[in-house]
Amino acid sequence: PPPAAPPPADDDDENVRAAAAALSVPGVTHSTRRTTTLGGHIATGPALRRRHILLEVVVTAERRALDMAREVRAAVSEALPDRPSVAVLITAVTVAVPPPGR
Repeated sequence: PPPAAPPPADDDDENVRAAAAALSVPGVTHSTRRTTTLGGHIATGPALRRRHILLEVVVTAERRALDMAREVRAAVSEALPDRPSVAVLITAVTVAVPPPGR
């Protein structure tokens, strides 16, 4: 018999995987909203052939924001079993402030 399909992932499992994938990208510091709906918006319907995820993140200024957004999009899509399309909204870019005396 063929191997059994893995059990469907629950929202928390997908949240953990999506968050870990996004945070694995150098320069991403955190998500700005709870990852359950990955930014508050998951849209599916006749206009979309597959699930779509919107993820909001904060990044550092050490790298180009566009490059980080593309890497997050790829990482999150690959981390989830149905390979959803992913949109990344960068809500803030942080600049490291050197400690006093430097």
